[in-house]
Amino acid sequence: DERLPLRIEVESAALSGAYDRISETTYRRAAKNVWQLGLGFLLLFSAFQTTQNFATTVMKDLGYSQLGYQSLSIIYLTVSVLQFGGVPAVEVLKPRLALVLGAACYTLYIASLIEIVPAIVLAFSFVLGVGAVILWTGQGVYL
Repeated sequence: DERLPLRIEVESAALSGAYDRISETTYRRAAKNVWQLGLGFLLLFSAFQTTQNFATTVMKDLGYSQLGYQSLSIIYLTVSVLQFGGVPAVEVLKPRLALVLGAACYTLYIASLIEIVPAIVLAFSFVLGVGAVILWTGQGVYL
């Protein structure tokens, strides 16, 4: 059954006597949230992964031999260092706003690659790292 995780939750609630608190409306809303989030992530990460895969090669061909590697290093270093700040940030922002801001950071990074200016690319690499932290934490809380 494609609704297995929610079905398990409903069945465990039924066993605990709380079944009447979980309605069909709640189930439909949760399913809608999963579909919306899945579609949003599909679109966002189709664009980002394509950009990331080509960043090092294209930048090298344009004469920026290490910029792609530096950009990706900044992104993942920022995520690693700031990951523990994701939960407090999402508590302040709330999950939906965290998702929107996180996705906006990915979009800004992709846009910074339209015209390659090393300082701007590196600055938006950091912005993307911060955005990734709140996006992934917000996604976990939202679901």
